[in-house]
Amino acid sequence: PGLVGEIMPALAPIGAANMTTAWCHGDLWPGNVFLRKPPLPPMVIDWERARPDAPAGLDAVYAELCRIALARKCTFGDAAVWMVRSASSELGAVEVGGKAFAAWGRPEQQALLLATVIHYATGEDEGAPADQWTEGWGAMNIVPLLTALRD
Repeated sequence: PGLVGEIMPALAPIGAANMTTAWCHGDLWPGNVFLRKPPLPPMVIDWERARPDAPAGLDAVYAELCRIALARKCTFGDAAVWMVRSASSELGAVEVGGKAFAAWGRPEQQALLLATVIHYATGEDEGAPADQWTEGWGAMNIVPLLTALRD
């Protein structure tokens, strides 16, 4: 809650860019995707974090941050910090908010990363008073990213 005054302006580029929105699963990691034998498509479960108004393709940002966190053996927030400082060729071509992630300016890319980390850290508690779990995850994931964005 004490970071809202800093978070809201950092997210403003998303609204200013008038990004295309769509449903976002918000928790798309391998444990929530069941692969089935062809011709059956994969099945995605665990939709309690889903929201209808996220920038279209935000799940791709989430998936790339998960991939980086696993590869670098770091927290989700530290993966976002790494993304702020380094380009991701895997994510660059993915359409997010209506155009390729790499085509957005730095403020929009940073806002998309922050939105992804906030959704990850707060889950279904977004907009509600923070519980102990949310405060801990926020401190571990959001605070390092905000520190990197200040730099």
